Amino acid sequence: MNDTPKRMKANRALEGTPCVRCSEALAFGEDVVVCNACEVPYHADCWDLAGGCSEEGCENEPLKQLETQAQVGAPEKEELQPGMMYCPHCGNVIPRNSRTCSYCRKIPAVSLHRLSKKNAPGAVASLVYGIIGLFTCWLGVLFGIIAIVHSNQARKKIARNPRFTGEGLAIAGLILGIISLVWGGLLVLITIVNIPGH
Repeated sequence: MNDTPKRMKANRALEGTPCVRCSEALAFGEDVVVCNACEVPYHADCWDLAGGCSEEGCENEPLKQLETQAQVGAPEKEELQPGMMYCPHCGNVIPRNSRTCSYCRKIPAVSLHRLSKKNAPGAVASLVYGIIGLFTCWLGVLFGIIAIVHSNQARKKIARNPRFTGEGLAIAGLILGIISLVWGGLLVLITIVNIPGH
């Protein structure tokens, strides 16, 4: 078995996929690592900083003993050097510009504030398709289904990536999609019933 992780440039299939360790989306052409055991993607520097896969139980997960030693050996509260900070989650000293803490693997609050926020792909589309579905009679069935699918995809991306917002839009799109689906289905049923011979 090849124990070497797959290092590559992020392709279109990986573009926008959140890094398992820092939750930031992978950018097209960026250096990435795909775990050869569980096939999850990472930024190359996130993989190197963690020393392996962050998925619990993965055979490429860093040794627990080494991780414990790193935590035990972390300095107590001391005068910080320039460019360093305490992780707000575990209290260990880390570089101020860290995307994730190298000890607890969580995203420091300062990193979260630096992340540019944007609507998750599909959030606006779900709302638009939901509205269209209300005014397209029996085609509301089709547009309602599309709105629901886009809403579910957007809400999953929001849950996995802190850069994404638009949950309200996605929920509104889901509700309108359901209404469009039901309304369009009723119109289709009424049309069938009123066809001569039925």
